[in-house]
Amino acid sequence: MVNQNAFASACAFENGAVGLVVYHLMLDETLDGVWTIADTASAGTNTLTPIE
Repeated sequence: MVNQNAFASACAFENGAVGLVVYHLMLDETLDGVWTIADTASAGTNTLTPIE
């Protein structure tokens, strides 16, 4: 799902768990993300940087 400068993506892992990540497109073209895995305490952040 895309909304202005943010997008969300879900994924299913081989063990049946479901994850969700939401990224925000920054002015420097990096993607700042927050993620979680359903029914667990797992959550975190990550940043994706374009290859130059």
